[in-house]
Amino acid sequence: MRVNVDGGAVRADSTPDFSPGNPRPAILNTCIRRQYNIPSGERYEVSRSVNTEMNALLQAGRAAAGCTMYLAGFERLTGAPSYDPPCLMCSKMLVNAGVGRVVVRTADGLRELDPQALYRQHLESVITEIPEK
Repeated sequence: MRVNVDGGAVRADSTPDFSPGNPRPAILNTCIRRQYNIPSGERYEVSRSVNTEMNALLQAGRAAAGCTMYLAGFERLTGAPSYDPPCLMCSKMLVNAGVGRVVVRTADGLRELDPQALYRQHLESVITEIPEK
């Protein structure tokens, strides 16, 4: 695991807590990835772990509708802030769960993302990669 990302779906009347003393439930799944030499970001179907966004949605359930999702990533070895946008699968889940906005912490400060726009951006990049028949 190169980057640790913490996140949560937060209602409008509450504040996110990303402090180290506030751990989120997680399943470590490094053994199977190492055993089969699976690169990071590939073959999600053989891993029992889920991305941070998915875990937050599973924890929030239907209460995620209309929420703001906060994401904060850190390089595991250096502790430096890191940001990778939610992947195609996560952006699709954010849209379907009705998350209103996503706020990420980057090296330059906070950045707000629209889940719908993020999903469309991912979709357009995938569709352009489909070869013509």
